[in-house]
Amino acid sequence: TAAQTFIGMVVGSLSGWFKGWTDTVLMRIVDVILGIPYLVLALAMVAVMGKGVPAVIITLGLTAWLQTARTVRAGFLQVRELEYVEAAKAVGVPTRRIIVRHVMPNVFQPVIVLMAIGIGMAILSEAALSYLGVGVKAPAPSLGLMISESQSSFTSSPHLLFFPGLAIVATVLGFMLMGDGLRDALDVKDV
Repeated sequence: TAAQTFIGMVVGSLSGWFKGWTDTVLMRIVDVILGIPYLVLALAMVAVMGKGVPAVIITLGLTAWLQTARTVRAGFLQVRELEYVEAAKAVGVPTRRIIVRHVMPNVFQPVIVLMAIGIGMAILSEAALSYLGVGVKAPAPSLGLMISESQSSFTSSPHLLFFPGLAIVATVLGFMLMGDGLRDALDVKDV
């Protein structure tokens, strides 16, 4: 989640601040990658890098940054036109300081929500990759791997399949609800 947030923040910031050809090129790259189904892209990357925990972490980090980039870009396009940002530019404040002090704090709230949701999606994606046999290898614990290995004994021991599945659902649902709660808590309302 940290990798996807960092990559998404960098790409979205560059795209939203500089606009023009930078925005066009970066957003077309994002659009092309978004055109590929997420799991297919993750499967292809894991196939290239091999099985194991590091490969899964790198794959999830490199495939999940797209929504963060689009959200950050939208925030930058909105905030960069506000009066206080224009005033900072007019008095000669360096671009880096404007971005860090004036724009980022206003753009970061939706990114926090995306991070919470991204954790749930990363857990679900890792479980899917491990279930398909291309994720985490057997000695390392993985709920997807537990489900995959317990399929053969489903009729005699259904609890071996049920509890890892329940753990995935509960964990992912918990992070999704946390993201929804953060969105509601951080939402600025007019009084």
